[in-house]
Amino acid sequence: MRAIYSKANQLTLSFSSCTGIVYCFSRKDSVTIASSLMSRGIKAACYHGDLDGKSRSQVHRAWTSNTIQVISFRI
Repeated sequence: MRAIYSKANQLTLSFSSCTGIVYCFSRKDSVTIASSLMSRGIKAACYHGDLDGKSRSQVHRAWTSNTIQVISFRI
């Protein structure tokens, strides 16, 4: 988790007005990373197959409209 916090700080300082995707290997990682980023003031959400269609659409729309900055995405 220390590496995630370090990367989150770097992203916050260097790319505060940009959007991005963090690719994850598990649903749990996707949720954990999104929560960690949000606790650090980064507008983030997770996106994975266990979300219902409405939730996935909401996350997608929020990201494409720059309402959220980062999606943690389960590959």
